[in-house]
Amino acid sequence: MIELLILIALRTSWVLNADSHDLYFIPAPSRGGLG
Repeated sequence: MIELLILIALRTSWVLNADSHDLYFIPAPSRGGLG
């Protein structure tokens, strides 16, 4: 359960920090993976 919450938090953080809507459907594990 804790792991799931962490994954959701990480995904939310990189989605909110994304500049382009195209990044929304990239299943990147972290913002570092987005280059």
